[in-house]
Amino acid sequence: EAAEHGLERAAVAGVPPVPGLGNPPTLDEANGVPTWVWSDAGLANLRAHCIAAVKAEAERRILERYPLTAQINAIRLGQPLDWIDAVRAASDAIEATLPSDAVGLAAFSAAQADGWPE
Repeated sequence: EAAEHGLERAAVAGVPPVPGLGNPPTLDEANGVPTWVWSDAGLANLRAHCIAAVKAEAERRILERYPLTAQINAIRLGQPLDWIDAVRAASDAIEATLPSDAVGLAAFSAAQADGWPE
């Protein structure tokens, strides 16, 4: 509709706001280009969002292979759950190596992250 009125949307550099995430970036100008700028608090929220995604992915993988009833039975029978421990260790390692910049965090996919056990 804006194009009908001779208006064009300006290209904006940087990572745009993530819906529902607190402390969104502000629109600033860098070298004459509108650019999204993330505050430290905004980056912390984006990082927390990624960490939550890693934890959810670990839970999904564990429950897919070992539903809670299977875990309870294994514990009761004294069977090792080494694979679950490996998933938890992978989750911790993935969280520890998350990117520190908005571009890397926005592009991060917990499901596609390297390090998950087979």
